[in-house]
Amino acid sequence: MRFIIFNGTLKPDAESNTSKVVQMLKLAFEKLGQECKVVTLRDLNYERATKDVKDELSPHIIDIFNCDGVIFATPIWWGGHGSYIQTMFERLDPIYSWSKDNKYQPFYNKVFGTLVSGGGDGFQNIHGNCYSFAANLGFTIPPNCNIESKAQGMEEILKDDDTVAQVKNCAINMTVWAKILKEGNPSKQARHSTVDVSAVGGETDYAFSDDLNEAINWNKLRQAKAVMPYLYDSPEARKKGLQPDPATPNIITSINLKEPRRPEDRLTPLTNMRPADWQKYMDDWWQDNKNDPKAKEKVDQIKQAAADAKMPISEGKRIPRKKGQKRKSKKHSDLYTDEDPKGTIHGLGFKDEAAARASVAKIRKSGRSHAHKIQAAVAMEQRARAAGKTGPAAIYRKFINSMKKKTKEKNKK
Repeated sequence: MRFIIFNGTLKPDAESNTSKVVQMLKLAFEKLGQECKVVTLRDLNYERATKDVKDELSPHIIDIFNCDGVIFATPIWWGGHGSYIQTMFERLDPIYSWSKDNKYQPFYNKVFGTLVSGGGDGFQNIHGNCYSFAANLGFTIPPNCNIESKAQGMEEILKDDDTVAQVKNCAINMTVWAKILKEGNPSKQARHSTVDVSAVGGETDYAFSDDLNEAINWNKLRQAKAVMPYLYDSPEARKKGLQPDPATPNIITSINLKEPRRPEDRLTPLTNMRPADWQKYMDDWWQDNKNDPKAKEKVDQIKQAAADAKMPISEGKRIPRKKGQKRKSKKHSDLYTDEDPKGTIHGLGFKDEAAARASVAKIRKSGRSHAHKIQAAVAMEQRARAAGKTGPAAIYRKFINSMKKKTKEKNKK
């Protein structure tokens, strides 16, 4: 397990009670055999901003994606957290916005804790603010991971049994819960958005799913020289004896081609890659990476190149139904609601594979629209997966994929 402590001390380490407790926590993690990195914010040169900024803080923010847990450490300052931790609230805000826009919580598999030092009131206020923020980012907050060190002075802190016990509790519990999350991987099954996809049988207000997105025609983007397969051969790779693999080409956009390159870099268009192979390669890549924060820069670049070629990629984001719009209007993406019970396909189930097959047959014969049929199957598939019914879920997924093939065929016409 790997943990990062963001130390928001307002004083140099030698004078800081917060830094002393931080070092105690770091040592506690290491005694458990875990890796722990301390980032002292006051030592970095960075910008206060609510946008993605490239400075000395940004690599540590990116590193959050590679760790298993995060701790915010701060002194009490006039009843609240210090200004350095407030900076973390601000700088992580773009990730929060991105997660809402993309319906994906990148921190679901990570734990969060707090470390507060000082005297007087403020402990509960700081823990509450930090936990509320962390929960909105998708972190899991284990019990007893809120250190409150009231001792003042280096010697007093080391002698304070309460501080020592809380440090041990925090390190052990964060490690245990991080392991549970890593093994359980809630990112795969948990709900990632306020947009609910389980609206079959009148349980929620609306239903919507990325499975209703239009298929992306990667070959048209290739013909427009917007997104293309290339082989990239660098001098560093040549020294190691590595050669580019035509089966896994580099994805190069019109934006890449405008960027300066070193004379020794070799960039060769893969003209002999079959259209069907390119379509499948990009479909697989897009499915695996479109919601991955690590691939955000490349995904954004592909979207921009497609937009520049006047072939924008539709991500199928929800267009909510506005007051006065008809239930089945094409101007919103809420396919059906509980206000329209006639639109619901009744009698669908997932208790076993037989029930799932019977339900798929009902969906096929329902007389509903193509999109509505997909939506009903998606909702039932996700319910089945949430209940651990992998067999029934697979049956619904097979039907969904067959319907998506029909969608692609329609888009080709």
